[in-house]
Parts: sequence; structure tokens; C-alpha cells
Amino acid sequence: MSEAVSWRGPDGDARDGAGAGNGTGPVGGGAAARTPWGDARGVDLVAARVWRGVPYAAAPVGTLRFRAPRPPAPWAGERDCSVFGPTSPQLRAPGLRAPARRGRAPRGSEDCLYLNVWSPGPGGPPRPVLVWIHGGGFVSGAGSSFDGARLAARGDVVVVTANYRLGPFGHLALAQPGPGGADEAGGANLALLDQIAVLRWVRSAAAAFGGDPGRVTLFGESAGAMCVGALLAAPAARGLFHRAVLQSGAVQHVRDRAAGERARRRFVDLLGRRPAEASTAELVRAGEALLAETTGPGDVPGATPGAEPGAEPFLPTVDGVVLPEAPMAAIAAGSCREVPLLVTWCRDEVNLFLALAPEVIPPALEARARAALGARRWGELLALYAADRGDPAAGRSALLTDAMFGLPAIRLADAAHAAGGPVWTLRFDHVPADDPRGVMHGADLPLTWGRADAAGPHGHVAALWQDALLAFARDGDPSTEGLPAWPRYDPDRQPTLLFGATPRVVDHPGGRCHEAWAGLPLP
Repeated sequence: MSEAVSWRGPDGDARDGAGAGNGTGPVGGGAAARTPWGDARGVDLVAARVWRGVPYAAAPVGTLRFRAPRPPAPWAGERDCSVFGPTSPQLRAPGLRAPARRGRAPRGSEDCLYLNVWSPGPGGPPRPVLVWIHGGGFVSGAGSSFDGARLAARGDVVVVTANYRLGPFGHLALAQPGPGGADEAGGANLALLDQIAVLRWVRSAAAAFGGDPGRVTLFGESAGAMCVGALLAAPAARGLFHRAVLQSGAVQHVRDRAAGERARRRFVDLLGRRPAEASTAELVRAGEALLAETTGPGDVPGATPGAEPGAEPFLPTVDGVVLPEAPMAAIAAGSCREVPLLVTWCRDEVNLFLALAPEVIPPALEARARAALGARRWGELLALYAADRGDPAAGRSALLTDAMFGLPAIRLADAAHAAGGPVWTLRFDHVPADDPRGVMHGADLPLTWGRADAAGPHGHVAALWQDALLAFARDGDPSTEGLPAWPRYDPDRQPTLLFGATPRVVDHPGGRCHEAWAGLPLP
């Protein structure tokens, strides 16, 4: 195997690799890793190595279309892993003023089950492994949008990012019934099954890349964090990861089997033919039509009268197979008692959607909240938040942020604590470059993946966050010397780290506004 560079160690500066989107390239001839399926040749970077486009499952095409992932086929010789694999087909949500984050392929391919690995090298003691589940509203995004070289080098860890099936490909049961009319088990949760397949791959192959399969941290943001929350309750994922980080997403974004079946039937109606006979492009168009129908309260452009108000058609489903029960109930009963949790959200989450899709996404969020709470109670909360913030618009943003992100994070922490598991909570308060929109949804991503040094735009704060994340991956505790004393979460105090240039721990970060939610359901 080639040893093309002298590794600088965990404090070296990691550069983005070729194909990562910012123009820097390999510095050596690559390195081969011996996986259970064959040798994979990657690329040597400055302080890490990367293997791109490694198959973690068989291509879900042909007879495997719309079915649970199968193991990848072995290959002969060395597989070239210098280029990212195709992304899942991407859907565009209606009403966005700017495109959602996307992978490198404009609309991707159904042959999309590939992952990417960054590692400082194969030598030394086995390293912690961090497995990233990307966000994108369950309809867009890709593992290739995130470069793990910096984290791998800074923390002497192995970082894995992956693609998984999105939209109708990952969240609707579209397979033809098998012999005897039996449905594909778990067919409504193919995205979750793909992610479980990634974790199984890590268990089998991490050692080939210098990783420790007994110290796996699952982390994700937005829809990725919501998938992590679902996997905390999935029996098939148990034992495959050992810590979990949920950034701007908790466990309430699931639906029951009846809602999943309604979405499937309407999708097939819009498609106008059997899914097995449809092209990828036809499936994408039908998925985008279903998004347009179900987004908003019914009076939003693109919404269809009579559609379920604010309903999301592509979500994990409590199907009795992959998810036997609602994740919150499973977690409260101890499904992840042995998995330390780090649960985070951003102070001004909803400001992103107010900026990008003010006529679509915020009204859809409000429709869900009114349906859960009733119009009178929702109006009372709006008035309370407006008085607390001194401004109706700021109050509306804060209320929507709490309803969709802050309070779900707190209630997840409550459930995990009640089951006896260790939990820490954190709110990102770092305002990037005095952005007038505040600490909106996604503001944590530059801190997670950006430069953690003086040359980076968020250098000091990124270093603090990455070191906490890496400490959590190593030891199951995010405390570091650079942070104040940060106790585990408990419901009586709700100690939460407010994370900015000068982090501080406060009790009850939501104050009287959070208190007003006592006993109320979340959307």
C-alpha cells in the first residue's frame, strides 16, 4: 500500500479533498483499505486520507428497487474510491427563495447507497468513529456536501458521511407485493434501513480505516437529527452506535401507519401509474407535486384544498417493524438508556425559513401548531411571546422556534433522563458575522465542519464546539477545559450550555415562555 505523505497528526491542518467543492486536491497517490468486500483505494490529503463513493449496500435498482438494502457485492482487485458516488434523487420544496443544500449530482440516481470515509491513517490505537446523517427536509442533501477531513485530523478520529434514499424513494412503501401478496417489511422506512445498513457497514469495516467499531457516535442535523432520534428507538439499530448527537432535530417528526398509507396512495394517484413502471424523473415530479399539495394551511400558493394542513408527506413511519412504537415512548421506556445523548438547537431557528420561504414554510409550521393546540391556545402563546420579546414578529419567530426545535429538544432530554440515560443540552447562540437574522437553522454547520483556527471565520467558537463534539465521541461526555462546568441535564434545573464566543450554562433557558407549554402537546 502506498504511503504518499508524512502525516502531521491530529493538530495538522486538514484540507478539503478533491471533489469536495473548494478546489483543493490530493497530495499523494492514495491508500488502500482492505474491507470485507474488497480493497478500496482512496486519496491522501495533507493530514488525512479520504475514501469516496464506497458502496455500503447493493444498488437499489432492478429487482431491489424500493426494497430494503442488501449487502454490497464483493469486488475483485482495488476499487477506485477517489470520486463521490451519486446522490439520491433530489426534490425541491415549494416556495423556497434559494435552492436547498444539494449534493454534487443535480438530481442524483437511484443507485445512491455510497458513503465516504476520512481517517488520519491506519496506524495507532483504534479511533472513535463519527457517522454523519445529513439533513435536507427528508427530500434533499448528500453526504458529499460535508468534508470530514478537518474533524478527522483535529480529533484523530474516523469520520463517515453517507447518502441515503430521500423523498418517495426513502419514505413511501412503493415495492410490488411479494409472493402471496406480502408487503416488503419496513418498506415505508427505507431511509432508516439505509442508515442502519451504514452502521452495519461501519461495524464490519471500521477497523480497515483505523476506526473502533465499539466507539461509534451517530450525529446529524435537521432531518438528519430527526433520523438519529428515530434510530434511538429502532431495535435493528441497537448496539450499532454508542453515543448520539442531535443538532436541530429531535424525535417528534414521525407519523403513524395510516398517515404514511394516505401519503403513499396520494403519491400513486399523482404519479398516474404503478411506481415500478415509472422513471426516476416521473417519481421526482410526483414527489414534488405531493410536497406542493401538502405544504401550508390550504391557502398557500400550490396547496390543494382538502389536503392535510401542514402535513409532511415524507417522514419516518411508526410501522410496527422498523419503529415498533413512537420514538419518544420507546426512549422513555429505555430504548437508548446506554447511549449518552447531546441534544442541541439554535436560538433563532425559524429565521432561516422566514428568510427563504416566508409564504410557505412558516404558515405550514403554524398550521401544525394550531391543529395540535387549538386556535385559542395558539393565540395566547403568540401574545405571551410577543410581550416577552417586545415585538410581535420576534415573538412569532421565537414561538415557532420553540414549538419545532427548542421544546422538542427539552422533551427528548426529559424522556432520556427519566429512563436513566446521560444527557447534555446545548443552544447555539453564536451569531455568524453579525448576521441580522441571528442564529438561524443551520448556523451550527460551519462550526461543525469549518476551520477551527484563527484563519477560519468562526475559528475560536468552531474550535470550542469541535473539541466538545470530539470529547463526546471519545468518552461520552462533551465537557472540555475550554468550557465552563456543564452538568448533565436534569428536568428540575434544565441546565443548558448557551454556546457562543463565551459559553455559559444557564438553568431553564426558556423561562416563562417554556413554562407556558406545560401539559401542552407539541406539533
